[in-house]
Amino acid sequence: MVNIYHLERNGKPFYVGYTSHPIQRKSEHRKTYGKDINLCVIEKTNDYLQAEEYWIEQYRQWGFELLNKNKGGGGMLGKRTDDDIKKYHYSHISNNREKYNTASKKWQSKNKLLLAEYDKEYNQRPEVKIRKKEYYRQRRSKLT
Repeated sequence: MVNIYHLERNGKPFYVGYTSHPIQRKSEHRKTYGKDINLCVIEKTNDYLQAEEYWIEQYRQWGFELLNKNKGGGGMLGKRTDDDIKKYHYSHISNNREKYNTASKKWQSKNKLLLAEYDKEYNQRPEVKIRKKEYYRQRRSKLT
């Protein structure tokens, strides 16, 4: 289900859109329009392109001046599917695999002592619930 929403400032709608993640979308809009906006979900639907077009037209008929540049259906959900995104990421990783492997090997050779310390700490932990690779990643992120 996709949410159709409007943004409002001082109780007056100024933009209509759709999203699967309203909280995240609200924070993105706040960067653009300021922190004094509200995101109000109007409808939940599977046919979000038609529903967005309907609500944009409805709000305009009610006399609200919307910032929408088109009649609806121009957002990212209508353009890219999850499969498209997966294909892009897979091809990007495949095309750059050698670059990533080289960078990892360089880091490992520079930090042999650090990795030995990680191994020692990892093996001394009483509860081993995460994979060794994940443990290394957590430790590395604390250093940088």
